[in-house]
Amino acid sequence: MLERRGPELLGYGEPTGDASLRARLARMTDDAACVAADVLVTNGAQQGIDLVLRTFTRPGDRVAVAIPTYHHFFGLLKAHDLRVVPVRGEGGEIDLDHLRRVLAENDPRLLYVMPTFHNPTGATMNLARREALMDIVRRTRVPVLEDEFELDLRFRGEALPSLRGMDDRDLTVTVRTFSKGLFPGVRLGWVHAAAPVLGPMAALKRFIDLETSPLLQAALADFLESGAGHEYLKRLRVAVGKRHAAAERALRAEMPEGFTWTDPDGGFLRWLQGPPGFDGDRLARAAAEQGVMVTPGRLFYATDSLANAPASSPASITVPGVRLSLSRADEDAVTEGIRVLARCAKDILERAGQASGRPLIL
Repeated sequence: MLERRGPELLGYGEPTGDASLRARLARMTDDAACVAADVLVTNGAQQGIDLVLRTFTRPGDRVAVAIPTYHHFFGLLKAHDLRVVPVRGEGGEIDLDHLRRVLAENDPRLLYVMPTFHNPTGATMNLARREALMDIVRRTRVPVLEDEFELDLRFRGEALPSLRGMDDRDLTVTVRTFSKGLFPGVRLGWVHAAAPVLGPMAALKRFIDLETSPLLQAALADFLESGAGHEYLKRLRVAVGKRHAAAERALRAEMPEGFTWTDPDGGFLRWLQGPPGFDGDRLARAAAEQGVMVTPGRLFYATDSLANAPASSPASITVPGVRLSLSRADEDAVTEGIRVLARCAKDILERAGQASGRPLIL
């Protein structure tokens, strides 16, 4: 690679990214009209999201967010002094009627959604709901930030069109990453949007960090062009599918009555939901004491986003669910981890029943 491209890879690069990589990424989208000019390479999806917020919003603006959502997104909003306007989205399914009201009453500058392998639930928005969502977007002209962080990890079913691929008004900006499909340390992501939108974003990126490593971009471009990336992802999808199958078997066999869970078609994530009144934080703490790490569901909710919940500190919100991540566990570890979770859940239910004098599940 260095022999072929020489000193250009050891100097400063373009803020928009390596031309060969951008051309390859454009071909990877489901938008037949996408060309290299519609792609901006970033240092991971997190920088892509940050650049979108910097481009579309100003301090004090409102951002509509389907809740629950990616918990680190709240930190970015706070850093930019932006206000969360929660849209109901339990189970990863955005409530479109509620979205219409939110858009009409709050005039947000941006809508943030994860239609495919949603974080934290792993759910995927079906085609009819995507079409209905894009109809709302066309009528309201609210810009959309589409986070497709695990798009490459589908192990079952047919791929659905991205919102960007369905957008004929250039209102959607899609952020993707290689950190999930390859490995987190690669820190390479990209933004797919209309070229006039990417211009200001590229200018901002130049001021922030000049550019993403030309050497790393060229190596990734070679990896993808060689076909090795495709073969690696094929193997990874099979492995992820086996982990989810193991999780489904263990959840069905071990979890006590009253628990439900998602069964995703891709990605590393699942959502485990306890009965009403169950505390996901307690389950996460109990499991951690036995070496099993899950993320408390409370972290994926904005301060006042629970239905009928008063404004309060996040610490005071009780959410009955936890997020499971299968990214670092093989099938045996997944099975054993869920057995531990089930034992912890049963113990919490029994203790709650003893304390109240009646069963928690009514």
